[in-house]
Amino acid sequence: MLLKFKVMNNLFIFLALIFAKFSFASNQSPIISVYNFEKNNFNKEYYKIIKNTVFKELNDMAFLTEDGNRFFKFQGQNISSILNQINLENENNADIILFLNLSFLKISENKFFLNLKAEIYNVKLENFITSWSTPTKEINFTNECDDVCKNLEITRKLVLMASQLGENVSKILSLNYQQKENKNFIQQYNLIISGLNNNEALSLTDIMINEFPGFVKLINKEQYGSNYKYKYFSSANNFKIKKWLIIALNQLNLSEGKNIEINVNSNLISINKYPSNLSSGSKGNPKKFN
Repeated sequence: MLLKFKVMNNLFIFLALIFAKFSFASNQSPIISVYNFEKNNFNKEYYKIIKNTVFKELNDMAFLTEDGNRFFKFQGQNISSILNQINLENENNADIILFLNLSFLKISENKFFLNLKAEIYNVKLENFITSWSTPTKEINFTNECDDVCKNLEITRKLVLMASQLGENVSKILSLNYQQKENKNFIQQYNLIISGLNNNEALSLTDIMINEFPGFVKLINKEQYGSNYKYKYFSSANNFKIKKWLIIALNQLNLSEGKNIEINVNSNLISINKYPSNLSSGSKGNPKKFN
């Protein structure tokens, strides 16, 4: 038992030294994209259980996460081909990709073996950091155990395995990430700015990055003329963000309701500047619409 503890302790130290070469800026949380290799002959709900459990462990350590299967839209079991497509498209938000691979071996109707592996890849440096695997779990069912019984037992085992893997991966990543003590829920917003000139857009985003409390990360997605799209990550709620936006825009001589419109909800921040030649029109006779 003592030997096992020493081996595990030395392993974590070794991984820490390796990962030190791949660390990011200490004031930003990395975005971790979790990609599940899904096999057609296995219940897709089991893959959801694994991914959601790993998400929870990573989020508990204040890491940002996204669903790699939904984002990358890849199929297949070859990591190399997936990475080639990621590097060619160069449109993903992730700093780290966590590849999950579940092995399911059926010996008989009442005997199964489960194993869960993870490969951790640094997108920016195009290198694998390390890999991790849970101990293989053997599942034996009694003859009286029906399909519902088997499903519950497999689910229980998968949750335990995914929780163990997610916890260990979080520890490995946390060795070289300075996590903020404030672990409030971090929300991802689609930030859309329309009508602002380049200087106004730069000034506004600079204020949002350097002065808004709760700021985590800003990703520049695309720009078409005076239309800008970003991903904005913050632990502040949407009511506070709107209040701060009104103050920040006032500093740029832009007033809500006069020459700019601001909408903030659970996942969208929309800022729309009215054209300078926009006419308010005649007030007419509002009584006729009563």
